[in-house]
Amino acid sequence: MTGANQNQTNTNSSSANRPLSYRACEPWTGPCGGLPPFDRIAPSDLAPAIEAALQQHREEIQAITSCADAPDFNNTFVRFEQSGAALRRVLVLYRAFTSTKSDANIQELEGRFDPIISEHHDTVYQNEALFSRFRVVYERRDELGLNPEQKRLTWVVFQDFKRAGALLNAVEKARLLDINKQLSRLSASFAHNILAAEAELTHLTEERTVTGVPLELLQSMRVAASQRGLSGWVVLNTRSVVEPFLTYAVDRPSRQRVFELFANRCDGGNNDNNKLFPEIVLLRAERAKILGYSNHAAVQLENTMAGSTERVSQLLFDVWKPALARIKHEIHDLTSLARQDDPTFELRPWDFRFYQERLKSATHSIDDSKIAPYLPIDRIRDGMFSLAKELFDLTFTRLNDSDVSRFHPDDEVYQVSNSTEEAIGVFYYNPFQHPGKRSGAWMDEYRAQENIDRFVPAIVCNECNNPKAPEGSPSLLSWDEARTLLHEFGHALHGLLSRVTYPSLSGTRVPSDLVELPSQLLEKWLSTPQFCERFARHYQSGLPMPAELIAKIAAISSFDAAFKTIEAVSCAIIDLKLHVMDDPRNIDAPRVEREILRELGMPDPLAMRHRLPHFAHIFSGGYSAGYYSYLWADTLAADAWQAFIEAPEGAWDRATAKRLRDTILSVGNAIPADQAYRLFRGRDVNPEALMRARGLSER
Repeated sequence: MTGANQNQTNTNSSSANRPLSYRACEPWTGPCGGLPPFDRIAPSDLAPAIEAALQQHREEIQAITSCADAPDFNNTFVRFEQSGAALRRVLVLYRAFTSTKSDANIQELEGRFDPIISEHHDTVYQNEALFSRFRVVYERRDELGLNPEQKRLTWVVFQDFKRAGALLNAVEKARLLDINKQLSRLSASFAHNILAAEAELTHLTEERTVTGVPLELLQSMRVAASQRGLSGWVVLNTRSVVEPFLTYAVDRPSRQRVFELFANRCDGGNNDNNKLFPEIVLLRAERAKILGYSNHAAVQLENTMAGSTERVSQLLFDVWKPALARIKHEIHDLTSLARQDDPTFELRPWDFRFYQERLKSATHSIDDSKIAPYLPIDRIRDGMFSLAKELFDLTFTRLNDSDVSRFHPDDEVYQVSNSTEEAIGVFYYNPFQHPGKRSGAWMDEYRAQENIDRFVPAIVCNECNNPKAPEGSPSLLSWDEARTLLHEFGHALHGLLSRVTYPSLSGTRVPSDLVELPSQLLEKWLSTPQFCERFARHYQSGLPMPAELIAKIAAISSFDAAFKTIEAVSCAIIDLKLHVMDDPRNIDAPRVEREILRELGMPDPLAMRHRLPHFAHIFSGGYSAGYYSYLWADTLAADAWQAFIEAPEGAWDRATAKRLRDTILSVGNAIPADQAYRLFRGRDVNPEALMRARGLSER
């Protein structure tokens, strides 16, 4: 993305930035080219700062369009790249509040400014005078002597403007502007409802209701209860607490209570999203028609590696069919196991994880509660940093708290240096949940790497939602939680290792179905013997994870592959089906999900990972008609991992890591994604690698 919608800050802009009196958008100070002034900004600072920064950006755009010189690359594309620096700075602070410290006041601010910011973006991208200058340069790009990255920038920006409606007539532009404002408002409301629903909880007071729950989780549940003035235990309505509870809690009625509260978020009641998401789907469909596309999915997939709905659909069903066949056998096995205690037992969604864990323990003599003591969160963080050192020669040095501004007391801030001790970026890290923080885990970019006038280092962050142990006790992770830390760290490395000239092409600004490749690939190092032996150490004895336990983890790597595939691919198929509808009017929200799942043959004991009323990825995030990209990237990651496995030094082969860095991690969107992957692998991706990795291949 470019212009007002970028998530980066240029601290060396040569545009005519005038000093601003509102501190939330002033240039950043401090080490590494300046850092966000998080602890010096109050919510009351945001509104005047956003308004001032919007006005400044308008003036910068006006300066470009009123330039008397003929359009060329520098006076048009470069100046556009450098415009909006103040706006990007304030939006970093705005996003920090809306994603990690949301409350009623912040949500009111979000409801006010999201449509204004959306309208500003549209106004920039529908500016006829600006687009005409871009068009002149774009059409003459071959004769102007531009280098490959400059040509790529002209193409990316031109496509962004075209897809934003630059070629439309005045009536169509006005309608597009109105649609985008409505979508911004609806998406914000959708997200607010989820946040409110996740503030609900399950309060348990009897010992039998928590039998089987691991000690570490019990402690955090008791702390959660105490913080709310309650006795007993509280199961927070977030995935990081719900899933382990469903895995271990013996009491079936309690599992059902917890599951239903979580699965039915925003499906009715005070936080109902069933009226919002059909409106979102309808408006997206209308917008696609105005832009000249058959449907919203066609818009979203145009500039991706997959390229078409047909290709995406083929991938999804190629994986769905063998996963469905396998899961039916697993349901039979789990039901048989449960019926040893109750001959009339019928497996339900709140039972699946529990009996899956029992079956895993019975067949492989392993359960996750035996793994967690070897995964203290600080050691996994240290392992991530060591991995970055081993593969990419990066060093993470924690900055003194007195030298940096932190948004939350749990924030850790690190300077990232290369092998020559040059600072190449800054990494913010907060793995713990706290009130006001949206659920899930994510990477954000506070400043994009660039090198227009001089090298400007990237600033990135990782946010997760792991329960924090009581003071004096270690925070232990499940295997999946540890894998999530490495996943988000992969995104962070993608931003930190960027080495391009123009911020619009840097870091994670790549097609949506490539952006998950670095993250899903980095997960794979967690299960290597070298990583486990060095960093998976018991929090009490300090002894490394036993070799036999590491071997068992490797042996069951595809144990729940069918379950996870069904859980996620069902979401991707529904996402695609919603966004290719010819006429999405009058969607019956409660019915559409049931009907599509029935068509797919979704087994009753399973549930989608994200039901439509709380499917934030596609209704308040950036993955609409793109949730498939996790599966696509997993295909890329499985194939890319083979390159390491086949290398002389295996997973730790530095030559292969250097090739990954040089061809994918450092180039951003400076070259097309399919070309970047071919440069790394020497060929196109082989989908069979994913089927083998998930144990779904017949060969």
